[in-house]
Amino acid sequence: MAHALRGQGGLLIGHSFIGSLAESAPQHEYLITVPIGCGYEDIALPPGSKFHFCENKDSNTAFFSRVRIEFGEVPAVLKAFNPDVVFNMQNHGLREVTCPQAIWIANGYLVYPSKYFGNILLRERLQAKLQRLYLRSTLRHADLLFCQTPVMRQRIADYYNYDINKIKVLPNVLSTFLQQPKRRKPPACPDKLLDDNFKCLILSKYYPHKNPETVLDACLSSGRCLDDLVFITTLSEQQDARTKHFLRRLDKNPHLKKLILNIGPIPHEELESYYRHVQLVVMPTLMESFSITYLEAMHFGVPILTTDIDFARYLCRDAAAYYDPWRPESFVEKLLMLKSDSEARRKLVDAGREQLKKFSLTWNDVVKTAICELEHLVG
Repeated sequence: MAHALRGQGGLLIGHSFIGSLAESAPQHEYLITVPIGCGYEDIALPPGSKFHFCENKDSNTAFFSRVRIEFGEVPAVLKAFNPDVVFNMQNHGLREVTCPQAIWIANGYLVYPSKYFGNILLRERLQAKLQRLYLRSTLRHADLLFCQTPVMRQRIADYYNYDINKIKVLPNVLSTFLQQPKRRKPPACPDKLLDDNFKCLILSKYYPHKNPETVLDACLSSGRCLDDLVFITTLSEQQDARTKHFLRRLDKNPHLKKLILNIGPIPHEELESYYRHVQLVVMPTLMESFSITYLEAMHFGVPILTTDIDFARYLCRDAAAYYDPWRPESFVEKLLMLKSDSEARRKLVDAGREQLKKFSLTWNDVVKTAICELEHLVG
């Protein structure tokens, strides 16, 4: 079940996992529920396997469309298919299932306390609470859980009082284009990065838990000490009202506009040129299941500044400098330290090369591990 994997990291995981089935586990027959119009149509499946495409309506009827799909369309399709095992890749399971079931949980909102949610709306807070209740109701019918890190494994076990021995770790993997051999000729520096300022890349869409307001507050409170520094953000003003408000604050304040350069979303094929021409990757995020940005920064030899929270410590170890997200002044202190200390940055880069070795799996490895666990459930 992957029909909710339609955006950002979920879509990348869906494409990567499903796209590896034909090579990694072609011995089985699969029925895969996916969203229509998200590129799954181009994926080749093992013999005898097929997609069932679910069509979501426009945003005004999205909730009712999801209810129809989850409680009507998908159960009917699965009943007709009569599977030996169900693997739900979208943070919840089925409450009425007649075979073993596994659930992949990769949503921090399902386990972290609300103080990690950031600038979240009341509607979103209620939605997170409902998602937790729904997951709890389906966990009674789950024989196995997957998550992306030991940190999430422990949090799931503690929050839902679930047997930790029935939770397996499936880590995220570097994007396929990064696993390929390096180009002979390094990419050219983008025109927007040609000046001599100390450049900090914040690679993310706007989400409350990504906490981009940290950067705004730092620029407004630090006086002139950040004047030879620029933060590069990748926000799209089409995302929601909060993004537009963030960008309006930049436009109305000449000081902020000088320190924060928003270039919009970066296509995957252009990521390398930005990573190779910035001095620091900044991750002010308060909550992650697994952020691939950490691994990408290590891959390209860029030091990292991020929050001192369990998920970041596990993923980065000595490859990052950490600040206390509940003390705004801590962010500026660590930022200025890294800016002035090239030796400290070099040590982070060296540690990143070592840390990256712990995440050397391919998607074929991940798929083989998952299928082996599912076979064990059926056996």
